Amino acid sequence: MIHLCTTPFWDKNVINSSYPYLTECFRNTILQWVPMSIFWLILPLWLYMLHKRSIKLQALVVSTLFIVKMIFVCLFILVQIIRIIHYVVLLKEEKGLAELLTPILYIITTSFILWLINYDRLKSVFSSGLLFIFWLLVSLAIVPDVIDYSVKFHQQIKSISLWIEFIIFWFQFFFAFGLFITNCFAEKYIVPETTLNERVCFKIY
Repeated sequence: MIHLCTTPFWDKNVINSSYPYLTECFRNTILQWVPMSIFWLILPLWLYMLHKRSIKLQALVVSTLFIVKMIFVCLFILVQIIRIIHYVVLLKEEKGLAELLTPILYIITTSFILWLINYDRLKSVFSSGLLFIFWLLVSLAIVPDVIDYSVKFHQQIKSISLWIEFIIFWFQFFFAFGLFITNCFAEKYIVPETTLNERVCFKIY
């Protein structure tokens, strides 16, 4: 962790502190990487399941919920790009490589999620359990950062860099939690129009 972080990985006094403080290194590595690791581990099984589905349905229409999800993911990616710019250009104090590596991993993961959302729509997936779990874990992983920066502001430890980081993490939490909420809802299936003598029949192969 010497090259990844400039702070200790774990604080032994985490239970004895006035609030559940997790070190910056732990927050920027394990907490952020666990949701992405789970996503990539489950993804092959999810794609295999969709490929082997016996019930063939027509693709879902592009709905408002679908568009909102795509916009939120794009905004989440934008926040990660801003984090990289902040690290490379604006950050003056020394930080570990985890500050740069984590947003890069998020960009790779969420860029693939953009494709997955549309693939789920084409495969007529009304609600993705994989994305629901992923965004839930991402939202929970960001909470310790929000708590830590809020405590620093309460202690009146303020600087321009801290302001930027505080705003970035709040936007990151907002978009991640927004994506979790949107994945709580299922897409609506629109039954194709038929004549009086026709009935909808699902083909099973």
